[in-house]
Amino acid sequence: MVCDNPFLILDGAHNPEAAMILAKSLRDIIKNRKIGLICGMCSDKNALDFALSFRGLANQVWIVPIASERNIDNDVLKAAFSFPDCKVFAGELNKVFKEANRWAISTDGAVVITGSLFLVGEVIDKMESGILRWEVKT
Repeated sequence: MVCDNPFLILDGAHNPEAAMILAKSLRDIIKNRKIGLICGMCSDKNALDFALSFRGLANQVWIVPIASERNIDNDVLKAAFSFPDCKVFAGELNKVFKEANRWAISTDGAVVITGSLFLVGEVIDKMESGILRWEVKT
């Protein structure tokens, strides 16, 4: 957990089994809050089964490319997350991060960055260098 006002959580889950554990933990930790995911994955992972772990849990999903030649096509990942009551968008990480931060503040929601260790590592690097900043709720 990087921040709790609003919540920002980084989790390296990148397969269906890890996604199920993450989803269960989120249900226990983030009670009665909307949950948004920033997700990027490798193409050799089972995106559909990964996404199904968040069905009925995620209200918003932002799909981002990962910095790897194994990056999954955005349309494939968007389709995996296309379930009722979930809005799915795709974009570049820096822009999506800001959008997700604004969404979390306005909805009192929680944002979870997941799907790839490549993505989590990139976010950590960009946060440490000041490229990405998570604004707190005042």
